[in-house]
Amino acid sequence: MAQVTVKINGRAYQVTCEEGMEEHLGRLASFIDGKVKALMQELGPVGDTKLMVIAALTVADELADAYDELAEFRRSRTPAEPAANHAAETRAAEAEARALEAQSRAAAAEAALAELRGAEDRLAAGVERMAERVATIAESIGRA
Repeated sequence: MAQVTVKINGRAYQVTCEEGMEEHLGRLASFIDGKVKALMQELGPVGDTKLMVIAALTVADELADAYDELAEFRRSRTPAEPAANHAAETRAAEAEARALEAQSRAAAAEAALAELRGAEDRLAAGVERMAERVATIAESIGRA
């Protein structure tokens, strides 16, 4: 397994992927980063978690549209001459490739969201420890 550092919304995330998929994962992260930036411009300041959830839902919606387009195309196909069949198969393969790409993007968004949730949990634990320290210091000052 390979380790890749991707940047989304200015934050670096360490992600594991199969050997040889590093460049592909980088493209997916760039796509997600673009979605996040566009959402930030549209929505204004919102929390990172909400931003990532909305980005993941946006990509999932695109994936659903691609699958719908592929299904509609397959339903509308009628037997034709070989040249038409070849063109139809090419269009179907392109639609399926778009669907797979969107699915891959959705998976990358989910991974980034999981990373973000982990960072939030670590931050919350750190804040809790800091609050305990402050309380201890306040108690010792109060006894002095």
